[in-house]
This record gives sequence, C-alpha cells and structure tokens, in this order.
Amino acid sequence: MFHYQNFEPPFPIPESWKWATVGEVSSSILYGVSESAKPNGKYKLLRITDIQDNNVIWDNVPFTNFDTSNAEQYILQNGDILFARTGATVGKSYLVREVPFNSIYASYLIRIRTSNEICPKYLKLFFEAGYYWQQISEGSVGIGQPNVNGTSLGQLLLPVPPKAEQIRIINRAESLTELISSIDVWTENLSRSIEQTKNKILDLAMQGKLVPQNPTDEPAADMLRRINPKAKIITDNPHYPQLPENWVLTTIDSVCLYGNSKTIPVSDINAEDWILELEDMESYTGRLLQIKSKKERVISGSRHSFKSGDILFSRLRTYLNKVHLSTNGGFCSTEMIPITPFKCVVSEYLYYWLRSPFFVEYTISCGYGVKMPRLSTSDANKAIVPLPPLDEQKRIVETIQRFHDGLDRISNALN
Repeated sequence: MFHYQNFEPPFPIPESWKWATVGEVSSSILYGVSESAKPNGKYKLLRITDIQDNNVIWDNVPFTNFDTSNAEQYILQNGDILFARTGATVGKSYLVREVPFNSIYASYLIRIRTSNEICPKYLKLFFEAGYYWQQISEGSVGIGQPNVNGTSLGQLLLPVPPKAEQIRIINRAESLTELISSIDVWTENLSRSIEQTKNKILDLAMQGKLVPQNPTDEPAADMLRRINPKAKIITDNPHYPQLPENWVLTTIDSVCLYGNSKTIPVSDINAEDWILELEDMESYTGRLLQIKSKKERVISGSRHSFKSGDILFSRLRTYLNKVHLSTNGGFCSTEMIPITPFKCVVSEYLYYWLRSPFFVEYTISCGYGVKMPRLSTSDANKAIVPLPPLDEQKRIVETIQRFHDGLDRISNALN
C-alpha cells in the first residue's frame, strides 16, 4: 500500500485501488546528461527529437563521449520511461522497450524507473491519459519555454490498482490499441479506394463508357461546327482510346477561352471583392478551404479577374489537380487561369475533363520547370478534348455527380 497525505480525491476509484504520486511509485527520477551529439563515441545519446510517435529509430540516434565511471546511473534499461521536461514537447513520454546499444539520455529528458509495485506499461498508460495532461498543464511553468521539473513530476497524482489488475488493464489497452490501429489502416485504405474510384469514374466518363449513347442526339462534330465553325476537328489520334461514333476529338481552345483573362492591378480591386489564392484551394479535390476579401489580405501586384461560371485552373504543379468551378466572380492569383466555356460544352463536363486522369497526365508530360512545373498557355490550348453531344454531356455530368455524392457521403462518414 502506498502512503499518501489526506486530500480530496479528484475522482472516485474502486476500493481496491489507491492514490499515489509518481514519486511514490518510482525507484528513481533522474535528469539526463548535458553532452553534445557526435558521429562516434562510447554511448548513444537519446534526445527528445529522436522520439517520434512513441518510437525510436536507434540507427539514427547519435553517439557521445561520457565519463565511463559516471555513466552507469544513466544507462537506459528496458522499462525505463523518459519524460520531456521542457519546450513544445513538454509532457511527451517514451517507454524504453529495447536498447540495442549502451545508451544514455540528454538533459532535456527525465528518466523514471518504476518500483516493483507498479508496471512500467501501466505508468506509461497514465502518461497518455487526460488527467495526467491536465496536471501537466496546471503544473507547467514558463511562457516562452514551458517546463516541468523532477520535483513537480514526482508530485503528479495517479490512481494505482493492484498489480494483477494493472496487467489486465495493460492487456485490454493493448488489444484496443491494435483494434484502433487496424481500423485506422482500414479507413485509410478505404479513403484511398474512394479517391481511386472517383478517378476511375472520370476515366470511364471521358471514354464514353459511363452512360449509354442516344442515337437521336445531334452528333458532337455537327454541333461543334454549328456553334464554333473555327473549331479543330481531330480525325487521327492513335494515342487516344476509341470513342463512340457520335463523339468528336477537338482541342481546348475550340471549346473554351483559355489564357485570355484580364489582369487587374490590386490597387484597382475593391476592398470587398473576393481574392482567391492558390492556398485557398484544396489539392486533389478543388474544394475551397477559405474565402477572403481583399481587405482581409495583405497583397500586392496583380490578379486575374473571373466571373461566375468560369472554371479556375491552377497551371502551377498541375499534379495537385486544383480545379474549381466558380459560382461567384472575383480575382485570383495569376498562377490560376480562369476558363470560360463556349456554348458547345457544358461547364461541369469541362470541369470534370480538366480533373480527369487523361488531362492531368498530359499536363505533367508537357509542364516546364523542375521545382515548380507549370503548364504553358500554348500547351494547354493544344490539349485534346473528347467531346460528346451536348445532351450526353449533361447525362455524364449527372451520373458523375450522383456517384461522387455517394462516395463523398461514405468518405464523410469515415471522418
């Protein structure tokens, strides 16, 4: 039975449990050594930065030299718990499970070695619990560099069950942790599959395989010539998959206005106008992360103007697939190209084409620049577009949206 002073328990515990302090369940609480990391030496020197996600890659831990006659008390053993005592990592703990080298620990760490009355794994569970973090928050001192010293660490209160119950708690916690980890992996795999399915839907749509063709639809070639007599009709393209008979291959500049948007100095933009920057758009989805007016930003230079119905396409690092169909007008980064569809193409169909694997792969293949590749206006305008009849475009858009809405509901349920 542990000794503790009379106090008001913070919450009730079973009768067989006792309240104790970390100091009472520890055989020692010891600060680390003030030594410098070296490429070679007698000992490994474990630092706060070497502990990531409750794990240590020992091959990456540096060495140090230390007085051999004084090193024994700092040598780490299995079952030791290391505690970060200062800075942004204060409160972070690590249970030493395997020490492949003679290893000591740096001064920003405190080592706790438990007594026989408590399992190290149980104490580690306490260091993960909300009540522990509440005490750490209340006991941490310092503003710029919060810290907890060995004395305050030893005074932390914890509920201590009998040793056999500690083991049962540990086993149950480990099984639940494994279950949660497997669920996390399953969720991640499902999320990845959802995105792959969305891309496959776009892939099938742009090959004419998503919806059935209607022979009464006006052929796309006839519709395109009627609306845009100057449109390019491509009859020979062996690199493109076989399309339905009433579709036609054409180019971006035949179905929309690309690269001719007005450039407006920031000084001429009203304070209330919407300013869209690249970081406001989510990668791979094109969703808007935030909407800010000019007065909410500190900006200079110039911006492209766009209107409701324009498709906003990021020509920078096109593999990020930042494409957005705008329902409002505003001004955007000059790295973003406003695209105005002609009457021969449904805006949503063109939006989905710009996000399709076919087009993304094309932009990657002809982008220029190494670190920050861009798509040139000339290359963009030469991109080939598979164009269905207008009514089929609408059916394709409706089908894509229906499938994507269902997948989004599944994705949202996972979060």
